[in-house]
Amino acid sequence: MEINKINKFFKKIIYKNKLNVSVIIVSHILPDKIIFFNNLEKICNIKAIIPKQTSKDQKSLKIMKKRYLVLDHIKKDDLKNKKNTISMLKKIIGNEKFIILDVGGYFSFLINSISETFKNQFLGVIEDTENGHIKYENVKNLNCPVFSVARSPLKYSEDILVENSAVYSAESVLR
Repeated sequence: MEINKINKFFKKIIYKNKLNVSVIIVSHILPDKIIFFNNLEKICNIKAIIPKQTSKDQKSLKIMKKRYLVLDHIKKDDLKNKKNTISMLKKIIGNEKFIILDVGGYFSFLINSISETFKNQFLGVIEDTENGHIKYENVKNLNCPVFSVARSPLKYSEDILVENSAVYSAESVLR
């Protein structure tokens, strides 16, 4: 889909007023994410992006680093360290209200500690994947909202496309 059509789509669905909320994002760093982040920034403050280490397009990463705080050095396992993660979030967020946009349950290991530390500042998590959904589901005494799109009807359509692509690619490689 061409960029102009995508931008027109976002213009129709985006709020006219910017929300007083910041986001910390775990994301794939691919060309289409640039458009998504540019439009997301119109409704909230992007405080930091943590790239998924397995899917980083270097050209896109370079563009994003010019515009956003990209924490390229942080790996999934680094976020299991309570002291370092809480310290990092305090530095980045300050006194602002925030949401974590997660892909894969990166913050699930410390989510209760994050919620306890940031109390009314922390509004919750939006999780994108089934893997992450399960990780948050398994958190004992979860004390914050987690909104998962992993099992939504919109995500189901994406899953079908991914499944078809995986089967096609596997068949091509095996031939």
